[in-house]
Amino acid sequence: MPGSNGYDTYINVGRNNPDNWTTFNGHIGDVFLYKSALSDAERQQLETFLETHLANAALNPDLNGDGDVDAEDLKRLTEKWLWTGIPGSIDEDIVIDGIVDFYDLAILAENWMK
Repeated sequence: MPGSNGYDTYINVGRNNPDNWTTFNGHIGDVFLYKSALSDAERQQLETFLETHLANAALNPDLNGDGDVDAEDLKRLTEKWLWTGIPGSIDEDIVIDGIVDFYDLAILAENWMK
């Protein structure tokens, strides 16, 4: 709340600007506010960590782990169709965005019978 507890400004989370009314349609996991910015060394360390751990993460459509992308994997994906959750919490969320949807189906289809 603006002006409370000594804070003069606020960040509006959950609305799209500029109309300040449209509902935000994305997913927000955690929001942290800091009073100081990362140093260059801290920023580089964070970038290196993200590049190492996220850029190399393979999108694995073999949902049952049998070595093939086939009807069994499609069955698992469709059983969780449109489920939402924390990214990484649903095995069938292949692209790890927090929802089992067409993006996951597209990855499965690209790898069909491989």
